[in-house]
Amino acid sequence: MKIDDAENYFLNFETDLPTEAGAVPLGMYFAWLADNQLLSADQATAVARCRSAGAPSSADVFLTVCDGKLMASDLSPHGQAFTQHYYARHYLRDYTLCFNVDGDSVDALCGVEDTPAQVERLAKGLSLRYQQWQKARKAPASTSAAPAAPPSTAPPTETPLPPTLEAVMEGLKEQCIPLWEQDGFAVTHTRDDVLTFHRTVGDVEQQVRISCSGYGGNTGRTVMASLTMHLGSQRLQSFWLPLLDPGYAQQPPAETQQALFFRPAIRVDDSAFLNEGGILGPIITQHRHLHNKWPAVIAQAYVQHLRPVLERTHDVEGLAAIAHAMRRKTPLYGDYGPPRIEVLNLIVLYATYPPADASQPLLQGPNAAQFKARLLEPVQRDTAVGTFPRRADLERMFDIAMQPGFAEHARQQLARSPTAP
Repeated sequence: MKIDDAENYFLNFETDLPTEAGAVPLGMYFAWLADNQLLSADQATAVARCRSAGAPSSADVFLTVCDGKLMASDLSPHGQAFTQHYYARHYLRDYTLCFNVDGDSVDALCGVEDTPAQVERLAKGLSLRYQQWQKARKAPASTSAAPAAPPSTAPPTETPLPPTLEAVMEGLKEQCIPLWEQDGFAVTHTRDDVLTFHRTVGDVEQQVRISCSGYGGNTGRTVMASLTMHLGSQRLQSFWLPLLDPGYAQQPPAETQQALFFRPAIRVDDSAFLNEGGILGPIITQHRHLHNKWPAVIAQAYVQHLRPVLERTHDVEGLAAIAHAMRRKTPLYGDYGPPRIEVLNLIVLYATYPPADASQPLLQGPNAAQFKARLLEPVQRDTAVGTFPRRADLERMFDIAMQPGFAEHARQQLARSPTAP
């Protein structure tokens, strides 16, 4: 069972924080668990090995050991019991009070400096919470007779119990699968916390992914849901691959192309859909007891927001419109996994199709060099040997895309280039 996921944070960044910062709140909590012997034996060994190798921060340790996801199986039985009691109810509030940051801002939560001193500062409050929890568990039940309360004549207040993650996923399947199948999507993946739908329209592959997270138990739990679209075109890849130097013009590793997540794509999450405020906020305000309403919220979000976007995104021009709409909200590069090959697609789109409010593409104007520098700034080094694209790929593609005449040439080639099988 998943307790929390760093993806829930970095997908909602509003500024240029690196995606690794999404693991800071989770990493600090994970560090405290490790220091208090509340991890499973395997994870405790992995943490010790990672720390001895010189991992610089709690977020780095967490990403290395847990790949950004905190699962119940990562914890000892005692750690699971405490986390079930404490994490969803109290942790982020305690975290914001400890570091005096805005709890409503994901960027503020993840912008906390991740240093040993900061971890120790937070650990004092966590240890106090843990001691209080232990004391409450050990306290014997009172044997003194309490006076009987007079019978109440007021009707009981009905507060629906928070659902299990399984119940939310069943509701999503019931409400969303008919909508997607009606629009020509096929259900390509289902598991205990993810639904994935896929279709091909014109030149574009479209995939919609719904993921939920929460932690076990039927009381006091929180269930969260998020939406992500992957919009990919093999036509784009077949255009830019031959342009790279022979030393770098390699097909992406086959294992990264098993799912659309790692194919040439533009990834759009629920905070970047052509409107500044995100798509879920206005819908959420219409529902009480949100944890019981996620299926209705997601279905409504699809009908009102995702469907119109998908209908406009059937060729590379449609992908360019999405890329321009999201460029101020989503970092171009960076992930705690392998580099996403969508980056090269975005370079071509930024160099070929101008934004709606501009007369020329971003990489053809007088500020092209500054735009290139800003987009390459997060790419300090290659993340692993053999990953694709490497920094050299990106620099080479930028240099090609900024040449005079590139935009006209690219538009002509993309218009007539056959779609790869």
